[in-house]
Amino acid sequence: MSFTIDARQYLSGNSIHRLLKIAELSLLLFATLVVSSIYTPQFVHGASGTSFSKFPAGHQEFLSSISADAIFGTSETFSSGSSAPQITVGPNIQVNAPQQPPPAGRLGRSETAIAVGSGVQNLVAGWNDAQGFAKVPFTIPPTIPGTPGLSGFAFSTDGGNTWTDTGPPPLFPATTSFFSGNVVTRGDPWMAVAPVGGTETFYYANLAVFANRDSNNNIVDAGVSVHRGTFTGTSFTFNDLHLLSAPNAPFDLYDKEAIAARQVNGQTIVAVSVTNFIGITTPGTNPAACQFAGGFGQIEVWRSVDGGNTFQGPVIVQPDQTNVKADPNCGTGTLNQGSTLAIGPDGSIVVAWTNGPKFAQGAVVDNPTENIMAAGSTDGGKTFSSPVLVQKIIPGRQNPPVGFNRPRYNDFPRLAVSDSGRFFLALQNAVIAGNEGIGGGDTICLPASGLPSIGDPCPPGQQRVMVGGGADMDIYLSTSDSHGTSWTKPALINPIAGDGKIQFWPVVSVGTQGEVNVVYYQSQEVHLSSDPLAIDCTVSVGGGLARRSLRASLVDTFFQQSLDGGKTFQAPVRVSTVTSNWCRGTVNIRPNFGDYITAVTVGDTAFAVWADDRNTITIGSTPRNIVDVFYATITTSF
Repeated sequence: MSFTIDARQYLSGNSIHRLLKIAELSLLLFATLVVSSIYTPQFVHGASGTSFSKFPAGHQEFLSSISADAIFGTSETFSSGSSAPQITVGPNIQVNAPQQPPPAGRLGRSETAIAVGSGVQNLVAGWNDAQGFAKVPFTIPPTIPGTPGLSGFAFSTDGGNTWTDTGPPPLFPATTSFFSGNVVTRGDPWMAVAPVGGTETFYYANLAVFANRDSNNNIVDAGVSVHRGTFTGTSFTFNDLHLLSAPNAPFDLYDKEAIAARQVNGQTIVAVSVTNFIGITTPGTNPAACQFAGGFGQIEVWRSVDGGNTFQGPVIVQPDQTNVKADPNCGTGTLNQGSTLAIGPDGSIVVAWTNGPKFAQGAVVDNPTENIMAAGSTDGGKTFSSPVLVQKIIPGRQNPPVGFNRPRYNDFPRLAVSDSGRFFLALQNAVIAGNEGIGGGDTICLPASGLPSIGDPCPPGQQRVMVGGGADMDIYLSTSDSHGTSWTKPALINPIAGDGKIQFWPVVSVGTQGEVNVVYYQSQEVHLSSDPLAIDCTVSVGGGLARRSLRASLVDTFFQQSLDGGKTFQAPVRVSTVTSNWCRGTVNIRPNFGDYITAVTVGDTAFAVWADDRNTITIGSTPRNIVDVFYATITTSF
């Protein structure tokens, strides 16, 4: 029997009724911890009463994980070649401060970002931070002290040898046409750095909400926040914030932003790309399903030419592809999500994103494919070329590593640009092995208790268990010398395609010698127990369901380098010194290990940050692995 995920089986029923029920639940459901329940408010965009609870339930899986967590309240506890230059990996260093379990804290630090100053001594890292769910506006009164926010950050002034975790960024006020007040980060962290005048400025972009609720006690979405900060000696300070709100808020919803910054001819260009789930008011459509963020996502870009003092936009790069003629409930269309962008030395901007899969009446079309798309601007982001296909892929979306605690994961691309103006795009693709799953797609019924499994029901006392693991993904690199209007055939990065491992979430960056560096996760989906029928992995994936498998996800962070412009790559170098078992991390946030990792290259050194579960804390009398942010340098000696 094939292993498939049909969103309809756990998103069925009247969407408004279902979401209102969800809004009554605690944002934090602890499967292994006994804690008092936390009040979870109804979410809205504005004081007019346009509520997050009206976001179409069938579109929940379109969102970034932190957005789905915040809106739907789904947080839980879950259980080189000899001829190449010498590559030296620095020590693995924990970035975030030690964590505490509830009620004193919340567990989970993942979805990492980093920016590195030109002198490679000043660094800032960011991540999704579960602590924010116990603070305003998500919990009133807050149950733990400190600045509110779902995005944490830390800084270093000694090249990353030591870090200072200061929690979320400070609060700054902002005013929109629909609400005003202090702005709180809502996750999906992304970072950039560039000089403004003579001062090196760090940019921290996140999704955002307002700290205050509206008159109906509802949380108000704000859009995308961009904090700007600078170093002074051994201290770092965020100095201000700029808020980017959707033009049609409160009917639109922003998600999955990215930011890039670069000084060009003395002018500092800052660009922010974002997915806009637009509200659709076409006559004949169902307002409950379409009016509030009912679209399938369009890609937009905001730009600044004064270092972030002011922003213009947004420019629509990829229009929404909701087919309202085919489905008045806005359940048919093509998803656009997960944009990334880079700014070239001439001020050109290239944006890339995932287009697909296609949906019909709320369900993924059988045998889904996705398109990696790109578009370019040669006028600093004022206009963009028509989107072009970089590569059609077989996604791993519906079959992630078994230890990932959501039903699906993303296949988003990542971009970088060299000093010569060549753009590099890294992607993942299951084109060789297919997306059935490592070890096959069969499932069996085995004795198990707890949440029901994804898939067909089993006899009483048994649950559906996957025989295999996640889809066998490989990673590839494509290049463009035409500002994103044409791309080369993607070249394989990992040594062997279809090698029975999952290589995923590749991040590309370029050094000053033209070396192309790629950092990525690799999961070995393996059976660990001596009993061949022992269930090695059980994770709650939301919707009252669990994923069970005979295999576990053993994940490490790897580095590969190309010295010929991305045509071929040297052998992989392991960056993480301890393997993470994604089936064991105890977290109060979804997903357990985030939606992406980040690495940047400055000079001859790559700086990588990732999520890692090597550490344990004792909860009750039981040691449990927790997910922290780790950092390492990878230096090339030519």
